[in-house]
Amino acid sequence: MVDLKAVWRFGGWKGNFEDNILREIGNGREINLWEDIWVRNEAFKDKFSRLFPICSRREAKLRQGGE
Repeated sequence: MVDLKAVWRFGGWKGNFEDNILREIGNGREINLWEDIWVRNEAFKDKFSRLFPICSRREAKLRQGGE
């Protein structure tokens, strides 16, 4: 499981992770991790543009299936 707070720090974003979420996440099954803009005003695929092309699960949701 990815620790999104660690990704936040690695990405160089400033401030508190929770204070920068733009959408209500709910259970996370409807939000696309990479393509939806749910943190600040930039999709993860753009913020982490070198990682996105090699990602094997580009359609991953914040929360998958029964996890």
